[in-house]
Amino acid sequence: MHAHRIALGKIGRPRGVRGAMFFWPYNKDSDALEPGLTVYVGDESFVLDDVRFLPNAVEIALASIDSPEAAKALTNRELAIAEADLPSLESDEYYLRDLIGLRVEDTRGQQRGTVRAIVEAGPQTLLEVRPDSGASVLVPANEHFIIRVALGSHVVINAPPGLFEEEP
Repeated sequence: MHAHRIALGKIGRPRGVRGAMFFWPYNKDSDALEPGLTVYVGDESFVLDDVRFLPNAVEIALASIDSPEAAKALTNRELAIAEADLPSLESDEYYLRDLIGLRVEDTRGQQRGTVRAIVEAGPQTLLEVRPDSGASVLVPANEHFIIRVALGSHVVINAPPGLFEEEP
């Protein structure tokens, strides 16, 4: 993946005879895909021609992909956009990737480590928190566990007993 591209999901199998394909977004609530947007599959760029939100899937069409055979060549590949094309955020919103590198503390003010990575684990996204010593801990990235975010500084989490190794 190029440094300034953000992966949005995986391309699925072709759908129909005109080159449309299923798309499986990493974030089902994302509104990043808009017709006319330049998208990337590996080193190739394409113009997003159409996006259709179906009951249980997303269908996309790329301007230069006009047959099921051409679409099949993209199956199981990651689709990305330029970081600059990400939707604007409200002042109280953030992208999970912006948490990487931030210090983590619990609601009692105890330092717990640093966010090292975002882990996509099927239906749940997790923060990998690396303590100053000991093994990494996976914390669900949801409103029950992430209490407050100070971008550029720290993340406050709800750390139930036993989540982190307690010091003797």
